Amino acid sequence: MHPLMDPGQGVIHCGVVAGQPVLHQCASKYPLKLITPRVHHRSPGDPIKNPPALAVYVLTYGGGIVHGDVIHLRIVVDNAAVLTLLTQGSTKVFRHWPRGKVAMVNNPQVVHSLELASPLVLPMAESLVDKPEHQLGKEQVNRCNNGPSPLKKVEGAVKENPPSTETLVDTPPPPSRQFSLNHFTVHVASGGCLVSLPSPVTCFKNARYQQRQDFHLEDTSSSLVLLDWVTSGRVSRGEAWQFDMYSSTNSIYVNDKLVFKDAVHLSDKFSPLAPDQTTLKVIPALTGPLEAGMVGNFVDRVGHFQCFAMLTLMGEKLASLIHSLVDLQDRQRIMASTPASAFSSHIRNPQKRQQDYSLSSMSSGLVYTMSYLDPENTDSGLVVRLSAYTSESIIEWIRTHLADLETMIGVNIWKSVLN
Repeated sequence: MHPLMDPGQGVIHCGVVAGQPVLHQCASKYPLKLITPRVHHRSPGDPIKNPPALAVYVLTYGGGIVHGDVIHLRIVVDNAAVLTLLTQGSTKVFRHWPRGKVAMVNNPQVVHSLELASPLVLPMAESLVDKPEHQLGKEQVNRCNNGPSPLKKVEGAVKENPPSTETLVDTPPPPSRQFSLNHFTVHVASGGCLVSLPSPVTCFKNARYQQRQDFHLEDTSSSLVLLDWVTSGRVSRGEAWQFDMYSSTNSIYVNDKLVFKDAVHLSDKFSPLAPDQTTLKVIPALTGPLEAGMVGNFVDRVGHFQCFAMLTLMGEKLASLIHSLVDLQDRQRIMASTPASAFSSHIRNPQKRQQDYSLSSMSSGLVYTMSYLDPENTDSGLVVRLSAYTSESIIEWIRTHLADLETMIGVNIWKSVLN
């Protein structure tokens, strides 16, 4: 923990010294946590088959992002270094609890209504409601069990089968706590490579989450593998696409020039946020029947898909992998060019080459597309977009078609990717 850091801040700086990978700096402050595992290769001592690779797990205490958490992580990858970013399981975004709202305790037998005992202990009360006991710090647990409780029981009632309801005390939250924020700033030097293969983001019901990732590549010799994806939520609990807001923006710069920007905003309640915006703007609710050209909520438009992913690959170190994926696209184009394909007319059109649909069997519940970052430059990098009925389908696709990364990032690290 760095004493000069603000909560949620972190820094990773890696390089190569005398042919060996070195972490010059790796520090973070609660609730952010960084773990550095060892990297093992199949051919130790061979500088060609054993590149100077490092790996860092980017985690949060409690296994997820609590409402109001703000994470800022700065990453620097020096010349010839290879850094892999991973997570342990999906990044869970817990539900939104507006400041001043305390929920009823849902117990199968006893339902207690709660109110704040004092406004001075409001942040403590909020944190206790947000997290289960096993996710609280020792001091918080002691205060909850032994010390004066910030919550005061008003009434209790025993019910045989009580409904799942909540009683909320409403006060407007400050702008800084209207959503959870995850912001990465990455700098990759010439010859360096960053491989970011996290597990998906899973937003709980009523969660509000914004993510911004800015990647600055020094030149075309800098390499990047970026996976950004989201699931519909806790489907087993009936929470498919029931979060309030999910927003993710990825920007890639080469020589300080913006070459790629991808933004995803999923919400029927709030408009997209500007980079410097902290206050959510409510989208007026639609009333009456839909007019021509209007669409319903985004849940109606995603159909049966429960997972969406965006994969970007660019740089000299990934040239062979990009070519193999393009070959896969060409093979799928041939398979899809039969009259039985619903996309055959689209695929046979040469003007659509850079936006071809490369389809796996729909029986597997996965569909993906590929395109170059710059349609006129095949060395610009590749973007793959995937949609699937389950996250397991996307994991299987990635582990099958990105297996060449094992040599670059390490055998044990590759085995733990999305595992």
